[in-house]
Amino acid sequence: MFKKQKILLIGLGVIIIVGVLIFALKATNQNPSSNSSNIPTINNENKVYTVKETVNLLKITPTFLKDKSIQLEAFVVDGVMGLGCEDYQILTDKEYVGAFNNRYNNKLSQEERNKAIEDSKLAPVLLTGQTLSMPEGFYPTYHAVYQGHFYDKWATKTCGADGYKRFVIEGKVKEIVSAEQPTYRTKTISTGLVIANGKYIQKPYEVTLKDYKVTINGVLYEPPTKEQVSRVTEFTDNQRLKQWENLNSVLERNGLIIYGGNKYESIKWSYPSTLVSDIDALMKSNKSAQQKREELAELLDTFPADTTMNDILKNWK
Repeated sequence: MFKKQKILLIGLGVIIIVGVLIFALKATNQNPSSNSSNIPTINNENKVYTVKETVNLLKITPTFLKDKSIQLEAFVVDGVMGLGCEDYQILTDKEYVGAFNNRYNNKLSQEERNKAIEDSKLAPVLLTGQTLSMPEGFYPTYHAVYQGHFYDKWATKTCGADGYKRFVIEGKVKEIVSAEQPTYRTKTISTGLVIANGKYIQKPYEVTLKDYKVTINGVLYEPPTKEQVSRVTEFTDNQRLKQWENLNSVLERNGLIIYGGNKYESIKWSYPSTLVSDIDALMKSNKSAQQKREELAELLDTFPADTTMNDILKNWK
């Protein structure tokens, strides 16, 4: 009898222990570990970091951003167009843009410019990876959100002790550009001549500046290629306005402009009034390509680059 009671008590104890273990396992599954609060928010794909935040992370816990891809909102305030490690753009946050702009603002006193220079030195900044080899859609523009990473193998190995801090852009999440609208101008001109990409553009010329692009009768003039349209910085609007004004000036002074994307551009002030009809007759003739090339050079009274000649021979209609 005593042995039976002992066996029952042992069995009851085992059942209780098993029950406790099952309860503990359920509780564990229902309540995440308190350590989960230590999981870096960097893994949140919707998080967009500022330059200041990332600079502080690199300073306080340098390896925190290692092997991670983050989103970064930033403004381009300067850059260097060299080779290798000397090819980068400088990124910062909105509140520091003014200091960088005022460094060279001639409307300010020298004392004010000096203060801006000192303020810009205190601003948090990041250097990008190489930009010349970037796909056009990735190129840093005035204001955008980027996807990218630090601790790039090439930059870490090649660009010195701070190479790991280079922000290598993997893609552009959002193009913001600027809160200000780009300048819009348009003007119709009936003088001058334009040959673009080997084709004569008929007058009158509607020269337009819109969305950071200068066009002549809808044909892109600046920037030279469509792929460069996305390369907008804080200086782009003023640069394009000056290009629009210069183009108008040449045509109003009856100049001849021959251009082809980023391959060539030339301006002539002296040319025969029958130039277009002469080129047209030459291109429609049965003469050999070499004869056409030689006579075209005579008509233009110059020795144009091969790319100019090739475009006219190929595209003139």
